Amino acid sequence: PARAGLSNVLIKQRKADKSGRMDIATDLQRGLEFFGHGEYREAVRVFTLAAKEGPANSQLFNNLGLCYYRLKEFEKAASNFKKALILDPDYARAHFNLGLVHLGLGDDTEALKAFSRAIELDPDYAKAHYRRGSTLVRLGRRGEADKHWNYLLAKNTDDEILRVKIDS
Repeated sequence: PARAGLSNVLIKQRKADKSGRMDIATDLQRGLEFFGHGEYREAVRVFTLAAKEGPANSQLFNNLGLCYYRLKEFEKAASNFKKALILDPDYARAHFNLGLVHLGLGDDTEALKAFSRAIELDPDYAKAHYRRGSTLVRLGRRGEADKHWNYLLAKNTDDEILRVKIDS
């Protein structure tokens, strides 16, 4: 509640600011703080205001998508990830996040495409390799999954938590 109140005060201060300038970095930071504390509705409010008042920003739409994903509002999440990708088609994280939404919707085939694109753009994207591997297993393609997991294990030889996840 205190952070929400502070957010309201800061929004009113910005509206009262005679310069009318939008400080997207400040709003992104505030939204990320709400997100970090699990206050996804407040983060949505801050990010949405920033999107309305500021220039189009792929990170902002990706962050909005993440908030909606955490709220299990998958259609809104997908819409925002797609907006981020319109602004920056090579944004690996937005592709990855769109894959998570497809998993949430039960569409493993589309999730696989999104994770694959994220890996094309960032070959060392560990989370995308892991999720692609687990999606391949669900699709009955264990041999292909092993390639991704072996890659991860080779890169992270001392990561026992990763090894346990993959073994499970």
